[in-house]
Amino acid sequence: MPYPVDQFAALAKANVGLMLKLAEVARKGGEESLEVGNRAAGRFAEEARASIAGATDKTSDAGAVSPAGPRALFEDMATVREHMIAGTRSAFEEWQQAWQAVASAPTAPGALDAFAAIVGPWFGQKSPGDGEKQATSDK
Repeated sequence: MPYPVDQFAALAKANVGLMLKLAEVARKGGEESLEVGNRAAGRFAEEARASIAGATDKTSDAGAVSPAGPRALFEDMATVREHMIAGTRSAFEEWQQAWQAVASAPTAPGALDAFAAIVGPWFGQKSPGDGEKQATSDK
């Protein structure tokens, strides 16, 4: 049976794990977005060069300026977004499971009384045994 300090340590570990996973999701999403942007910029630059040179192919739809180009760009960005949403969802599910495991674990007998006696005065709360002392002193 864990003591409250063990529970706080487990919750802190879960919070740090969540933060690290969300940072990783953001990093990967940023990298993927940059790759998509680089591909789109490359296609646009190729079409611009071809247009300037006067050698544009009117039937080509592979570039960023052509009708298929923006569609491909938006599909790539949607894929990046879906990966980020899935990663975020996974991170939050793991975090929730960690918190649930801590919340559902039984606490050692008397551990909360000892913890409340130490921490309670910081928050202006009486220790568990203070009420009994006052009741006996009033008699």
